[in-house]
Amino acid sequence: MRSTDGEPPQPIVTLLQRVVDLLVQLIGGKIELTTRQLTASANEASRRAGLAFAGGLTLLLGAALLADAAVVALAPLVSSLALRLLLVAAPVCLVGGRLLVRALAPSARGGSHPAMDERDGYRGHAQDHQYVARGADRIPAEHTD
Repeated sequence: MRSTDGEPPQPIVTLLQRVVDLLVQLIGGKIELTTRQLTASANEASRRAGLAFAGGLTLLLGAALLADAAVVALAPLVSSLALRLLLVAAPVCLVGGRLLVRALAPSARGGSHPAMDERDGYRGHAQDHQYVARGADRIPAEHTD
């Protein structure tokens, strides 16, 4: 059913134009939906980050006031102000340092993972090979099973 000049019949051209128009609408709708979802996710993340910052700042202020109260409370026991400050600051610094090291270390529950060819130190390397048949590495590539 071709026309005499070699062009496809008119209904096929119309159908192809309609398919292209529908694909453009579909892709445009997907892009708009993705944009809205990303915007909503970014707004939620920024809201949570703001709340976390405000909570951290409030916690820092409370910890400073508690440390000050501890220094004052140690006055009857330790007469030197410098020694009282040291007694209160040392445990705080140790806990803060441990938390910082823990935050910067790769996590065993997710987040940062070791490279694929490195051992992760978590339950040995057996988790990678529990489903591999023994001797499977010796099967030739062109086996006839």
